[in-house]
Amino acid sequence: MTRRRFSVNKSSITYFTWCFLFLSNSLARAVLCGMLQSPTTAFFFPLRPAVLRGRTVVVSSLTRHQRLHSFATMNCGTVGENLARVRHRVKEVAKGLEPPPRLVAVSKTKPVAALKEAYDAGQRHFGENYSHEVLEKAPELPDDVKWHFIGHLQSNKAKALVEQVPNLWMVEAVDSIKLADRLQAATAGVLETRRKGERLKILVQIDTSGEATKSGKRTEDAAVIAQHVTAQCPALQFAGVMTIGASGDMTCFDKLVDAREAIARATGLDAASLELSMGMSNDFEEAIARGSTNIRVGSTIFGARQYRSKEEPPVAEYNEGESKSK
Repeated sequence: MTRRRFSVNKSSITYFTWCFLFLSNSLARAVLCGMLQSPTTAFFFPLRPAVLRGRTVVVSSLTRHQRLHSFATMNCGTVGENLARVRHRVKEVAKGLEPPPRLVAVSKTKPVAALKEAYDAGQRHFGENYSHEVLEKAPELPDDVKWHFIGHLQSNKAKALVEQVPNLWMVEAVDSIKLADRLQAATAGVLETRRKGERLKILVQIDTSGEATKSGKRTEDAAVIAQHVTAQCPALQFAGVMTIGASGDMTCFDKLVDAREAIARATGLDAASLELSMGMSNDFEEAIARGSTNIRVGSTIFGARQYRSKEEPPVAEYNEGESKSK
């Protein structure tokens, strides 16, 4: 009786080797993503207490280290899956808060298909940093999307932005009386066509870092802008303040809270009624712990951005909102 010898040719070995590498890489990627983007991160990284609107919560120190940002923001799945992870992290930190902080999905440089995937997953607030991107993307998405323009807006682009994007919900952020007046004039002309005749919400940008690459005003100058908007711009609603702080410097959040208090006193408004827009992919949990009502998250949802050479940001990818708009 002749025995058959089992033989494996080189092509079969190569095939099985590639399959093994692919599966092991996918498994490692999933484990890493789960460690870095889920509440179980606390098991692997030190925890520390933080005060969240008068009560103590535990926040992972992972969010404080920019050196881990490249891992935390890697695109570990579909846009919908990434969005679900972010929402879960927000929910964990903001337990018991009413209303919970608003999540703005910052989609600059991303294709409309990615935004539609987030929309299908229930996302309605989207943010852009370039006016031309808002003008291009807004007509491609449903009317119930609420658009946020984030960062410095050139005053000569205010009219087109307001008139061509009727569902522009908020401008983050205004940094001059001139820009406020341009937005007022443009919004007044189309107020009846806006959703339910709503006024355009604006946030005044505060400089909390002192960096030359970032726009924003000192608190006393921002208070003057806020007073002008409340007194002279009936088509606009002064809704609060925002900042793009220095990477890793959590004191910028505390400075914004102090600025809100000072501006509330100057305008006679209730500080609790004013928004605090702070916190991005790298630090939104810390921002929530310090009172943020509006977080701006981009790369953690949509993955790392692909810039054309002329769009390369002047500072690291950390910023979900850039200092200068095009």
